[in-house]
Amino acid sequence: MPDSGFQVHDDSVGDAMKLACQEGLVPGKTFAEKLEKLAVYGFEGVELSGVGLLAPGGFEERREALKGSSVRASSICGGFACEMLHPEPKNRTACLD
Repeated sequence: MPDSGFQVHDDSVGDAMKLACQEGLVPGKTFAEKLEKLAVYGFEGVELSGVGLLAPGGFEERREALKGSSVRASSICGGFACEMLHPEPKNRTACLD
């Protein structure tokens, strides 16, 4: 994996914030490609998409790609399409169903 030259944290200064990014914001056709880019960009974590996890083969794809990556899963997005803050009452009500 190429070195981006960007250092996220310096172990000599103690605890440091670790950076993570939502998987949907990263370019790449596969989850493995996204992880490779995140590592090059200096990220240490990825927020997994609940929609991606629930897609056919999505869990297995992510599990296998994470095994071979320095980037770790940091969180999981809920995976539901809901607009609880939408200005239209019918859209908010649909979230309750």
